[in-house]
Amino acid sequence: QSVSKILLNRIEKLSQIENDILSLASVIGNEFRIDFISKLYQHLNGDQKTDNIISILDNLIKIRLLEKTTQSGNIFYSFSHDTILETFYENLEKKQKQNVHLFCAQYYEKLMNEKKDYIYSTAYHYNQTDHNEKMLFYNDLASKKAIEQFILRDTIYFMKRNTLYYIQEKQKSPEIVIHITRMCFMMYMYGEIQEMATFLDYAINISNELNLYQQKTFLLLLLSQSYLCSNLINPAILYLKKALQNKKNHDFIITHPIHFNMVIMTFYYHDEFDEALHYVNQSFEKSEGDFSTFIQLYGNRLVLNIDMGNYKKAIEDVNIIEKDIDKVNNLYVHNLLYYFLSLFYLETRTDI
Repeated sequence: QSVSKILLNRIEKLSQIENDILSLASVIGNEFRIDFISKLYQHLNGDQKTDNIISILDNLIKIRLLEKTTQSGNIFYSFSHDTILETFYENLEKKQKQNVHLFCAQYYEKLMNEKKDYIYSTAYHYNQTDHNEKMLFYNDLASKKAIEQFILRDTIYFMKRNTLYYIQEKQKSPEIVIHITRMCFMMYMYGEIQEMATFLDYAINISNELNLYQQKTFLLLLLSQSYLCSNLINPAILYLKKALQNKKNHDFIITHPIHFNMVIMTFYYHDEFDEALHYVNQSFEKSEGDFSTFIQLYGNRLVLNIDMGNYKKAIEDVNIIEKDIDKVNNLYVHNLLYYFLSLFYLETRTDI
């Protein structure tokens, strides 16, 4: 028999209260504590007591629907298989799910006064309710916490939830464009290239309507990068040149190292080394940004000089990067610089 069939056979034999407990637990998530599930059950059943909840959970462990673990002296229960959680969650009506998610969100929100670790849980559960103000607020907090920890997947998830709401409600403002731009940059770094393009189109349209020319330039650069990452060099160059033309038409200069990086790498992959080198030189004159972002420019120049055979100039950048690489706090940039250094040593067959 398949795993799913075996599990379904066990589920069909459960009592009503066992079904109820597992249904509620499926909304909490894969892991839960006994005090939480007790409060939730009582809240939804008119404060009905659940004195035998421990024996109920023990029985669910016995028939291998749940598992029990101990972490830092606390007992946690979890579903023994994802199929079990999904089955109970899918069987709940939409309104019931929202009610349980709301209770969970408010429960974790209270706990946040004691411990900020509950930001993710609070945001996740508000996302499943119609409390939009709270949803937007906690998604913003959660995305900021995730980026501080450099957890791109979670950063993107919470930023995307807010973005989808803005699109659904057809909201348009400079702040929303900035939000979508930042999210798309995270998606670019994480490799979610195809989906990123849809959000970029929406933000570019708002930028056009609101005359946000500088923001539009960065969005066009990101769109260029999305094609570059898909190995579509010609459209990448097309959108790059649109970005540069937009910059020229509205008479402003590029100052952020990330923007320069995008211009440089697109020209580089189109084998336009002279153009790439031109923007490398401009980047050192005009860039403004933190150290971790700025030092990438040395990496770009290093790669260009390697491909152009300028090894004497390349070694100058190697020396600068090796001297300062341990000062870089951004893990992504840190790894990228080591990659650039490895290219130099492989090309020149020089021992490290």
